[in-house]
Amino acid sequence: MSGPITIGFGDAEVSAMARVDAGTLLCRRGDTATLDGPSVDWHEPDRRWRARVPDAFEVDLEPLGAPATFTDGSREWLCRVAGQVGGGPVDCLGHVVVGGNGAPDWRKTALLREVAAWFDVDLGFAVHARRPARADAHEAEVLEAIVLRGAPPDPVRIDDPRLSTAYADGGHQRRAGLELWETEESDHALRLAGETIGEGQLKLPGGGLLRSAFLLWRHDGLVGTGRYDITLAPPG
Repeated sequence: MSGPITIGFGDAEVSAMARVDAGTLLCRRGDTATLDGPSVDWHEPDRRWRARVPDAFEVDLEPLGAPATFTDGSREWLCRVAGQVGGGPVDCLGHVVVGGNGAPDWRKTALLREVAAWFDVDLGFAVHARRPARADAHEAEVLEAIVLRGAPPDPVRIDDPRLSTAYADGGHQRRAGLELWETEESDHALRLAGETIGEGQLKLPGGGLLRSAFLLWRHDGLVGTGRYDITLAPPG
């Protein structure tokens, strides 16, 4: 499988995100460490990825169904995650993202946002947003959302997705909300509310900055985890 690879996983105690071209963020109860990038390998016989950061974690990520596919070419799988973090066992949910914009063309793009939320083996959400260059208005952002639902989870594209964010000083994500209207005929939207439980940032190839927040999500009486990433253009 070709293209940039990002993996993420977590629960209320420990969360991680790792990009092979940038580095790793490992968050434990709100404290985030910045580490080297992972090795991520696809094991065809077992049909799963294995991700490893020395002295930090080694986990298997088993895709639970078909991936969400976005217009930038990226694919995102909801995964069951098992292995060890810091010598202790971990058994939770997460995702693998392959492809997309490892090095965006900042002449055309002002801002990238990606949101993931994992609730169970049969329910996850993935959202990608792109704001064109020289477009300051929130309404100019192109937003895509896909729900991964069922046994196995199948990707269903959302017709009218809406993403809201509350920021702290310095532009850091503190809370987020998703309002997802599946079709124009839908009577009710799917609503998610997320609260940051840890955060960190990584420098990207080409000088961009990835600002990642680990979130505790709530949806329809369920509690899940996930992440909210903002990719910023290089200064100047």
